Amino acid sequence: MYGLSYRRFSILHRVKTIGCHRCHNNGKNRKFSCRVSIPLIFSLVIILITQSIVPFSTGFSKSLPAVGIDTLIPFNVPFESKDSRSPDIFRMPAYGQETGEDQYIVLLNRNDSFLSSTVNNDNQVRLMAEESKSRGAEVIRTYNSLNGYVIRIPEYSRTSILEDLRSDPRVAEVEVDQRVYAFNHMQSLPTGVDRIDGELSYTKAGDGTGSVQVDVAVLDTGIDLTHPDLNVYKSTTFVTGTSSAKDDNGHGTLVAGIIGAKDNHVGVVGVAPDARLWAVKVLDKTGSGLISDIIAGIDYVVEHSNEIDVANLSFGCQCTSNALDSAINRAVGSGITFATAAGNSNKNANSFSPANNPNVMAVSAIVDTDGKCGAKGPSSTFGSDDTLASFSNYGSVIDVAAPGVGILSTSMNGGYAKVSGTSAAAPHVTGAAALYIAQHPAATPNDVKLALLKNSVPPTAVCDGNGWGYFTGDKDSSKEPLLSVKQIEPVPNKPPTADPKSATTKMNTPVDITLSGKDPENRPLTFNVVDLPKNGKVTSVPGSSNIVRYTPNLGFTGSDSFTYTAKDDKGATSSKATVKILIELDATCTDLQPVALSASGSDSNVPSNAIDNNLNTRWSDNGVGSWIQLDLGSKKSICSVDIGWYRGNLRENNFVISVSDNANTFTNKFTGTSSGSTTSPEKYTLPAGTEGRYVRITVNGNTENNWASITEIAVFGSAATSGSSCTKQPPTAISASGFISPNSPSKAIDNNFNTRWANKGVGSWIQLDLGSTKNICSVDVAWYLGSVRQFKFDISISNDGASFTQVRSGTSSGTTTAFEKYTLPAGTEARFIRITVNGNDVTTYGNAAEIAVFGSASGQSPTLAASDSDAIEKFDVSYSKKLDSTKPGFHKTGQ
Repeated sequence: MYGLSYRRFSILHRVKTIGCHRCHNNGKNRKFSCRVSIPLIFSLVIILITQSIVPFSTGFSKSLPAVGIDTLIPFNVPFESKDSRSPDIFRMPAYGQETGEDQYIVLLNRNDSFLSSTVNNDNQVRLMAEESKSRGAEVIRTYNSLNGYVIRIPEYSRTSILEDLRSDPRVAEVEVDQRVYAFNHMQSLPTGVDRIDGELSYTKAGDGTGSVQVDVAVLDTGIDLTHPDLNVYKSTTFVTGTSSAKDDNGHGTLVAGIIGAKDNHVGVVGVAPDARLWAVKVLDKTGSGLISDIIAGIDYVVEHSNEIDVANLSFGCQCTSNALDSAINRAVGSGITFATAAGNSNKNANSFSPANNPNVMAVSAIVDTDGKCGAKGPSSTFGSDDTLASFSNYGSVIDVAAPGVGILSTSMNGGYAKVSGTSAAAPHVTGAAALYIAQHPAATPNDVKLALLKNSVPPTAVCDGNGWGYFTGDKDSSKEPLLSVKQIEPVPNKPPTADPKSATTKMNTPVDITLSGKDPENRPLTFNVVDLPKNGKVTSVPGSSNIVRYTPNLGFTGSDSFTYTAKDDKGATSSKATVKILIELDATCTDLQPVALSASGSDSNVPSNAIDNNLNTRWSDNGVGSWIQLDLGSKKSICSVDIGWYRGNLRENNFVISVSDNANTFTNKFTGTSSGSTTSPEKYTLPAGTEGRYVRITVNGNTENNWASITEIAVFGSAATSGSSCTKQPPTAISASGFISPNSPSKAIDNNFNTRWANKGVGSWIQLDLGSTKNICSVDVAWYLGSVRQFKFDISISNDGASFTQVRSGTSSGTTTAFEKYTLPAGTEARFIRITVNGNDVTTYGNAAEIAVFGSASGQSPTLAASDSDAIEKFDVSYSKKLDSTKPGFHKTGQ
């Protein structure tokens, strides 16, 4: 797959097969048959004893030698069992450890001719894994980015299953699951960071201010997750028998510190200070791991490639794994840059994986004991200052060299230690890649590689006395440059842009507006309101950094606006963007014509003058407590009362608006004072849910005298929602996108506020089927924990249960667990009602304790909708009644 058109099977023998002095390749099936040679085994033991072994770290004692990624083999052990694929490469398990001969990686072809129209690649993987399982094999895991799976095969069926897999046209390759090993191991500036000029990079590593906004995956033995000098962002493990990525060896923590230890005046500082580290545990407590686990770790990195930028692989083996190469190539294709240790076997790295993969940056190690060029530092166990380390692998596959001896870094349990090995050299390059990507977020892995090589010290450079210079002792003719980050210049920070916005809402109805912008460097943005609206207010929405809530002034309709800016984390600020809001008169609040009018008294200016559409006539009565009353003929739902005050531009009137069902008992709904600045009608909005037949305005004098004088009155509202036209509509069925047992959808209509429907995930929905199309007035929702959480929601309707139209969106109050009523636009008709919950300000859960729908049979409109022409006139004319232009005093004015 992924361009592999051939099929191949390889297997490593267990220790018992080592020492074969005659191995036969039996042709097509590639089986080995060997005769054990006792003299060769004895010779091999002598070689193992006398072989020079590189430790993991000069101050980090381990029982295993410093070797690479392979449960396969350590790099400095001779190999005896010949691989039939590569005649010049030999392999042997390390110190009697098993290679995992019973566990295999199966890679599948992506040839569509092998797939039916109903089976995609992912399903094909699972289908074939199940086939192997049905024959007694154990499926260990399946991969996502890599088209394949891992199985463990019992000995009794191994031969037949492997033969069938090798002959299956769906299979690209089967290879044994090999084991790999780690290549080892008050703030000070480590010599490695010093030598590559980390303190001279744009972050000025070591001055206490450096910080790099880049995500780096450390595939290793894990990381000390609570180390105070490391910014561990996320973690996961793929090692059997472990439940977290907590480092149980120490190697991964040392690597992580070289990459990104914080610049905080404590301990050490990394090449890319404060980089966000992803601890991906693929090696066990011995420092070794299976290639299948490493592929799983790379698979995880690919799944998070929208965040992860760089990955470090400080391990390897003298082996070949096409599966591992395929996984790496897939990850590079998704934008991940890899730095890899060359190996510690003092050999040509062209036979070491993954260093020999051309898509990674393979790193050799030099000795640098003083952080400077010139070879003036003390010698080390692994060579003189400014020389290629004695253990380091070399060759044409090496891309760059970096310090790798005596590197001070973070260690387990919050401590610090020194480490030596190409494992210490590779994270210098990983950190350098992070520095470059932070300034060039659109760079591809190849761009990063070319930039780092261009900025590094060439082999021809002579020490200039200031730290810029090459090393000596390269072991071949392919001299790699020495890493330097001094020339990685920061890109001038470009300011972001803020996006213009528009929104529409109804009178007295808040609307949430999502502010947004674009940053050329993809930096995080914050937003600030600059010019406030003139006819409303803007407030923040709890739990959100980029959503604001616009609330129009009571009774205001028309256009309003405010401006805002976007600012990135470097302080660059955009120019102002405008948010335009249109506040419309609610179509359900129409002009209610009174059937009768009365008053406490009057002079010659009779009550009927207050409803004659003439602003130059008036009702007047002398005395505090004078009142005028409108009879609407039947109980109505009342939105607002408009009042035009006589001499309203010269005096302020004190008044009370009250309502009654029987004209005997009145309830006060509004108490206020007129503006004193206009003779035009002023709108006074009554509380939601106000209902009554009689509306009374009681005037308690004004700032000039005790007269009550009103030129015009208009009452706006609709048919009473508490009447028979808007009744509770019981659903005939209820469904949901999902639920968390036992919180099923039916719990939301059981009339019990102590039960609930619950489902996790933004976009979760619950749906009511009303049985037939109904005229819908409102949807009532009681939110679980509604007194402490604000839920974001959309209400959509449908007549067929398939195609839905959104009719309302909003946010719950966050102040009550009782029902909250959400009124739908007049004329809303539907059979299906769907409430989609987009999380809340605490979690992503959707939770509803109870839901109720109110409406009537279709065709029996519960409200009177204004015509289009009326709506336009009501927007343009401040006084909402149709004024007679032939009468004196007619004039138009803004709201």
